[in-house]
Amino acid sequence: MHRETFLVGDAGTVVVDIDGRGARVASLDVSPGWAVSKQFPRRWARRRPTPAVSVFLRRGALHEWEVEVALPADGRWQAAVNEQWPDHRPESVTTPAGTARFRWDDGRVHLVEVVPAAGWVDRIDASDAEDAFVTFCRDTEVWEVAVMSDFHGRAQTVVQREHSWRLDLGASADTAR
Repeated sequence: MHRETFLVGDAGTVVVDIDGRGARVASLDVSPGWAVSKQFPRRWARRRPTPAVSVFLRRGALHEWEVEVALPADGRWQAAVNEQWPDHRPESVTTPAGTARFRWDDGRVHLVEVVPAAGWVDRIDASDAEDAFVTFCRDTEVWEVAVMSDFHGRAQTVVQREHSWRLDLGASADTAR
């Protein structure tokens, strides 16, 4: 069995066990002020391993984290940890992989600068009047920053960390991400 521990910002910790039959949420440690808003499979069914698990943690209506672990057809386990802020207009977003700076003008976002951290490569996926997407890559790890606005001037910021790996399920291991 393999155990992945996801440190989910200030929201808490999600622990996922993976074996030859699939993945299951082993434990949730939710910080005060945060709550589990959704979980797949549902909590009562989490004892059975499945090909994918998702946990959503929410504080109020404005801040949400999602942890998703899945086994796609290529046989490499993938994990994604997303942090979302509706109605959020950042001037910069910094991740361990780099920093993206933005300017806001009449409800529109403009990408000003991208500075990758040492050892990371950046890719600007799109930057137009409504949206700015930046991806930082290194080996099997990806950080994505998306800052979006709609035609009403409402903004949303999403930061996603993705990681993929191939497991030797014959060996037992614990990993923190």
